[in-house]
Amino acid sequence: MTERSTVGASAVQADSQNQAALRDRIAEALYTHDHPGHLVPLNKTGMGAAYRDTADAVLAVLPEPVGRVAAWRAAADELDSISDQFDGGGCLCGDCALCTWTEAARHLRREAVEFQKADAADTGRPA
Repeated sequence: MTERSTVGASAVQADSQNQAALRDRIAEALYTHDHPGHLVPLNKTGMGAAYRDTADAVLAVLPEPVGRVAAWRAAADELDSISDQFDGGGCLCGDCALCTWTEAARHLRREAVEFQKADAADTGRPA
């Protein structure tokens, strides 16, 4: 497995965890809407599964989320792909448009790594 595909797998796992958390928040919001001023939390009512099913129906009509890290990496890959089409030799002058695009791709990848590290520190999950 390449470095990029390993990173992609991590992004997919993080996105599925985010999706489950989003489903739970939607279920809680629906329950709160149906029962204003409720005293019993959703997870204690026995209705959690029904509200999560309804939340899944809501999620089914929403567009697929694109994680920030995955989007930055996809943009970096696209910059590399365009650069490779025009420069198979790997220009290293540091001043031309191709070198600028290459540096922009590197920057996006660094930002993705830094964002993952900061997110891991905030959430306690590994980067």
